[in-house]
Amino acid sequence: MTNNFTVENCDLNYTNEFLLQDSPLNFKVKRHNLTSEYQDNKWGMQSTKPTPLVGLFKEGKESTFLGAHTERYHVVENNDLFEHVREAIVSSFDSNDNCYQTDNLLRNVTITDKSSYDGAISMRDMVFNNSKFENVTNNGHTTSNALRIIVLNSFDGKTPVKVYGGNIDFFCLNGMVLGSFDVLSKRHTKNLMLGNMSSSIRNLFLNYARFTVDMKEQSQKTLDGERGRAFIEKCFEGMDRKTSNMLNQYDEECKTRGNNVWALTSAFTAYSSGNSAFFSSKNTANDHQEYTTLRRQNTVQRILNSDGYRELIAA
Repeated sequence: MTNNFTVENCDLNYTNEFLLQDSPLNFKVKRHNLTSEYQDNKWGMQSTKPTPLVGLFKEGKESTFLGAHTERYHVVENNDLFEHVREAIVSSFDSNDNCYQTDNLLRNVTITDKSSYDGAISMRDMVFNNSKFENVTNNGHTTSNALRIIVLNSFDGKTPVKVYGGNIDFFCLNGMVLGSFDVLSKRHTKNLMLGNMSSSIRNLFLNYARFTVDMKEQSQKTLDGERGRAFIEKCFEGMDRKTSNMLNQYDEECKTRGNNVWALTSAFTAYSSGNSAFFSSKNTANDHQEYTTLRRQNTVQRILNSDGYRELIAA
């Protein structure tokens, strides 16, 4: 079974779970003790010192192992988290709000569920197709862009619950969230509470509107190719292979988009996605693709938020 499952034309005014019943993320988690609650100390006597003793497994015949945790670990079921976020998105706009033509925005949403490590990393990706707009670069190249919200859940003991959003460029399908705006990021602690996200999600939509203005400015702002290449070499100093691939990707972006800041930004997002021929992920027995993509996105986001990048585009 594929690790990605997509449903088009979803309406977030409704639950949509019946459309997603075949999703690889549609599972519940059960706990099993892995070890005794006690262990022998160095004198051979039982100690009451607690040990990591709880394992998380998918419910079902195969009972797939997801991770091991202490009793303090708080499980958030996928479907509970996804429904909580959907309700927050709907309630983030009141009935009199026509800033985004709300009812239309919440329709025609593409939902893609992605699984890594058998579901230990679970991600719901929502693209709001009715927020789509055209971006034109200084050489006349046109691409479509739209708002994207990602909901990240995990059962591996390391990755937090996270909700964030930003822009997706449909031309290259990089999948990178640009202009990333965090809504929620919490660890699976005993007292974890998701809380009300409506205000934060509304701010996400407003910040996205501001970001689209910045993106249009980047697309019209000329950037000398040598300055762009020098910035890439500095970002990946000491990593010769990655630097070479990044420079090749940047050259391709310039050929298509022209010599502008947006071409440089797109080169970085191509690295984050793994969809470029220069940056494909290794094929291994583990379904790590989505987790690898998330780590790359974090790296690229740090670069795009750096003082060096801001100085480059301001010059």
